[in-house]
Amino acid sequence: VLFGGGTPTGFTTPVYTDDGRIGNGLTNKGEDVYLIDNNGHEIAVITHEDWPSKQSLVRHPPDGDELVAHKTVSTIKALFSPGQTHIIPKPDYPLFISEVLADPPTGAAGDANRDGRRDGYEDDFIELYNAGSESISLAGWRLGDSTALKNFFQFPVDAVIAPHSYIVLFGGGNPSGFTTPVYIDDGKIGNGLTSSGEDIRLIDDIGHEIDVVSHDEWPKDQSLVRNPPDGGPFVPHKTASPIELLFSPGHASTTRPLLTYPLFISEVLADPPEGSAGDANLDGQYDPHEDEFIELYNAGSRPISLAGWRLGDAGSLSDYFRFPRDAVIEPNSYVVLFGGGRPSEFTTSVYTDDGTIGDGLTDTGESIHLINDYGNEAAFLYQSTWPDDQSIVRTPSDSDTFVPHKTASPTTAPFSPGHTPETRPFLNYHLFISEVLADPPEGLEGDANRDGRYDPHKDEFIELYNAGSRPISLAGWRLGDAGSLSDYFRFPRDAVIEPNSYVVLFGGGRPSEFTTSVYTDDGTIGDGLTDTGESIHLINDYGNEAAFLYQSTWPDDQSIVRTPSDSDTFVPHKTASPTTAPFSPGHAPDDQPATPEVPETPEPETPSEPIPTYALFISEVLADPPSGAVGDANQDGQRDGYEDEFIELYNADIKPISLAGWRLGDNTSPGTHFQFPTNAVIEPGSYVVLFGGGNPSGFTVPVYTDDGRIGNGLTNKGEDIQLTDDAGNTIAVVSHGTWPKDQSLVRHPPDGDALVSHKTASPTEASFSPGRATDDEPETPEASETPEPETPSEPIPTYALFISEVLADPPTGAAGDANRDGRRDGYEDDFIELYNAGSESISLAGWRLGDSTALKNFFQFPVDAVIAPHSYIVLFGGGNPSGFTTPVYIDDGKIGNGLTSSGEDIRLIDDIGHEIDVVSHDEWPKDQSLVRNPPDGGPFVPHKTASPIELLFSPGHASTTRPLLTYPLFISEVLADPPEGSAGDANLDGQYDPHEDEFIELYNAGSRPISLAG
Repeated sequence: VLFGGGTPTGFTTPVYTDDGRIGNGLTNKGEDVYLIDNNGHEIAVITHEDWPSKQSLVRHPPDGDELVAHKTVSTIKALFSPGQTHIIPKPDYPLFISEVLADPPTGAAGDANRDGRRDGYEDDFIELYNAGSESISLAGWRLGDSTALKNFFQFPVDAVIAPHSYIVLFGGGNPSGFTTPVYIDDGKIGNGLTSSGEDIRLIDDIGHEIDVVSHDEWPKDQSLVRNPPDGGPFVPHKTASPIELLFSPGHASTTRPLLTYPLFISEVLADPPEGSAGDANLDGQYDPHEDEFIELYNAGSRPISLAGWRLGDAGSLSDYFRFPRDAVIEPNSYVVLFGGGRPSEFTTSVYTDDGTIGDGLTDTGESIHLINDYGNEAAFLYQSTWPDDQSIVRTPSDSDTFVPHKTASPTTAPFSPGHTPETRPFLNYHLFISEVLADPPEGLEGDANRDGRYDPHKDEFIELYNAGSRPISLAGWRLGDAGSLSDYFRFPRDAVIEPNSYVVLFGGGRPSEFTTSVYTDDGTIGDGLTDTGESIHLINDYGNEAAFLYQSTWPDDQSIVRTPSDSDTFVPHKTASPTTAPFSPGHAPDDQPATPEVPETPEPETPSEPIPTYALFISEVLADPPSGAVGDANQDGQRDGYEDEFIELYNADIKPISLAGWRLGDNTSPGTHFQFPTNAVIEPGSYVVLFGGGNPSGFTVPVYTDDGRIGNGLTNKGEDIQLTDDAGNTIAVVSHGTWPKDQSLVRHPPDGDALVSHKTASPTEASFSPGRATDDEPETPEASETPEPETPSEPIPTYALFISEVLADPPTGAAGDANRDGRRDGYEDDFIELYNAGSESISLAGWRLGDSTALKNFFQFPVDAVIAPHSYIVLFGGGNPSGFTTPVYIDDGKIGNGLTSSGEDIRLIDDIGHEIDVVSHDEWPKDQSLVRNPPDGGPFVPHKTASPIELLFSPGHASTTRPLLTYPLFISEVLADPPEGSAGDANLDGQYDPHEDEFIELYNAGSRPISLAG
């Protein structure tokens, strides 16, 4: 080789250099290049008018006649090859790009590299598979996307892929828990894999392209995987995985290596004790199956996603509980699965099965299995017998030792779901049952609760006294007599007894004029205090007895009282009272306020007034308005994430309450809370609503608006909502860790203790109900020339109407012609079917039906639309439906913005705006509809599984039946007796057969093709 100049190095053939240039310098325009021997003979010449740009001109082959641009014949697309052949044979490696994840799913489910967090670039990965029988060195090889080769990841010198094995390249992060080699790029692969698709290339150390994956669009929320990995076709991962995994870096899509998790089954309750003591899920009632539980403990230092994992007993895996996609167990923390119910007040994640865990845990013992999302057993426990009336628990939680719970608990508690048994020590409270009135004197003298009338049960009371120096929260505590604990009064969340102060529980009524906290039971304390005596118990929120009193007889017409309030001595009240008063709820017997005389001289300064007690409740809070028109809570015609948030107050008193100067708001400074105007009043038994903003309309109760948001905006994560009076006293508070999604949190009943998600309290599963009870419709005032009383509120009507079938992905070809108009259209053949399970026709005039778009885009039924009893109607996206015996309607070419195969919400809204039915689905089945089976409220299943003949859809009739259609089809000819010999060869196969040549002929006399599929 002759170079123009320089100091060439690294060549194995002789190289020479000219004096800085060859001749006067070779030009891009071309010229003649000569080889002259030592005698002056012209041995070879190249004549070329134009040299190729940015590459050499090369003879191909080197002893041939053809001169071509170098890259066109180089096996590695090299620009030149001085001193060597340009034809380098490409090695035949049995190496494949076997999986690519370009769109990690959101949340913990997308943590593909298992470093404890999801990152859109770092969790991207490319997997390689060696299908050969020998290891392959990847030293110097490059792997990347469509960017320049310099941006590709280059494998280190020790990189080797073993035979029949995998290696994985992640975008970045700190991968953990893999048994195959993993590598990380610089935070992203190339410039980041994009969900719109690109080329993925594997280049060897010489420059050969060993494998390439070209894809226009990567699948959403899952990887693209070869199935099988040694050259099979690429498919979305969920279709290749038997358990619909989203990806499988480092192993085949159909398998998973057995991973070792620091997870333990730490506690199992198979035999809850009877009665309220067995209310393990804290939902206020005992159930022998719903209160069973299994507790898991993560002893590791990283969170572990439980998405798709299963937990249950030794029955069929299909009966196991399956954790949802967002299920995560934090490090050094717990997760609890109950059999069912409505668990409350837990600080760790809790889940509920369908009423029983598996087929119900049995007292005689069985095995408990935790199965990961690949089907491998992650934890196991077998017990031949469970202990009676208590759980079995590991102590400590990550040990091998199981013991009956009471032996591990310092308080001999029977169980401890969500925490260790020793974390609930028995506390010594400076609390006393200080006074009990079991026999109120008759007449007004016995009006202990000061509500203006005597009642022998409602005026009974129990008084508590806190002799300590600190306030004590009574949230969730119970107080009552010796009956069932479920009959005890349960203190609300905000119940506190101040130091050196009292709390009083009356049997019922409407106590007034007390300066200490008073509460009322449901009309009687327990089953009513009896004159003959009984025991009184105060039980803390962990089930421990905090105070106790037993009396064989109560004194007549007066209370029994401790004197002093923290002593051991009880006496009849009149003996302790200087005025021989029969009782003194809320204060000591010798501390009766004397009736002040009106002096003529100036009085001393009035002492500070006690905080008044109001029967006011924060009865509903909407912190997460649902998206779209459904979330327009303030009814101003538009949904706004802040303006449609609201807080509702309820007045349970019999008198109106002025709210002038009162403040209402969230965790922000009270000075920034909304302040009610001077004329603000909440009527008895009625509501007031504060919206974040907007222009509320159509309400019959007073509504107010903040400055665009309540405080700094209510957050989905929960916070404290506070109502303070004009003196700054806190009157009501709601504390919640997480607000429910797309619905309000509501007190049910509005003056009760229970706060629940609105849909669970609403008979129509409405999302919220500002200004009215959950089961009420807003009042509609009648138009009249003279003032008329308001029309009483009407309940939301209950219809036996169901969205019974949805087709969002019509199959391709004629099979997808759902509307039977002779052609398949991806939007026009979409449909939604409704079923009337009732015995009467229902008018659909003005009703709307559609997908998740704005309500204005929903289809609106015409005025004559009626669905007959036990019948169907169908809405198609468009087209010209024909051949249907039930009413069919068409939208404007598509339903909403077009039903998508990725799933969405389908909603049926009546003419008033009530949501009558909704179908929420993450992913519609492919090439078939989703159908209720049976249609009157049964579960949704893919249509083929419900149809005896595996039909893909059935608009206008049940999936298990098919209406008799009239087709223009005729059996037009039948040959039952073919003539013998060659004359009878009806099928023209060259031979006569008396059976094979029989035939039946059909004729279509219509104008459209008819599918005979099936």
